[in-house]
Amino acid sequence: HFNPFFYLIDGFRYGFLGVGDTEPFTALWVVALAAVACVGLCWQLWRIGWRLKE
Repeated sequence: HFNPFFYLIDGFRYGFLGVGDTEPFTALWVVALAAVACVGLCWQLWRIGWRLKE
């Protein structure tokens, strides 16, 4: 399943407790992919000027 919040919380859990439900690198890749997608969406909206006041 693709839920970036699950992988983000699981990554913190693995970092603090050493126990996680998924592989840490899988969680890292899912969170990184979600971050890149959000940055790309923001960049695209900024480029077209969506809902920006002059």
